[in-house]
Amino acid sequence: MTQATPSGRYWATVKFGALVDDNAVIGYDGLMETYFFQSGLENKQTGAPLHWFGRTHREFMSYHSLEQHMNSCGIIVLEWQLGSN
Repeated sequence: MTQATPSGRYWATVKFGALVDDNAVIGYDGLMETYFFQSGLENKQTGAPLHWFGRTHREFMSYHSLEQHMNSCGIIVLEWQLGSN
């Protein structure tokens, strides 16, 4: 797999519905071989990220596939550390 994003975590600003989350994280986990997204907003009962995608091995093999999944859930990337949309 050719990886375009360096392994690591990068800040992002995303929008879902009327909410804007400017503490989100998009990244690539080299050991899991997947791109991932974690919302900066938390579930008030559990403290877990409100949205967290890319938790299984090779779940999202490209940034594009992750972004498509996010968009299908109504989550739009407005800006992130490695670029903006």
